[in-house]
Amino acid sequence: MVDNERYFVEKYTGDSVGASIGEMYQPSIISLTASSVLIMMEMQGADVANLKLGDFTIGKGARARTSTADKLKEDGMEKLNALSGRFNNYKSLG
Repeated sequence: MVDNERYFVEKYTGDSVGASIGEMYQPSIISLTASSVLIMMEMQGADVANLKLGDFTIGKGARARTSTADKLKEDGMEKLNALSGRFNNYKSLG
């Protein structure tokens, strides 16, 4: 799963991340991978209401798993956008 997210980051940023992931890419790849793991566990029918994954712990009840996975994905994408310089610019009409 980490390799899939690494590949996604490479395609998204246009940079070559490589097998030894540089420090600047690690936060986004970690968040995206944790999100993917939670989603996969939920798809397999695992009860992830109380889960510990390394230093990452979830214990907020059955509804926490989806919202946590979504928040992790959003967090990873925000970090990735900050790296790639992709920002939404809006022009004021005033």
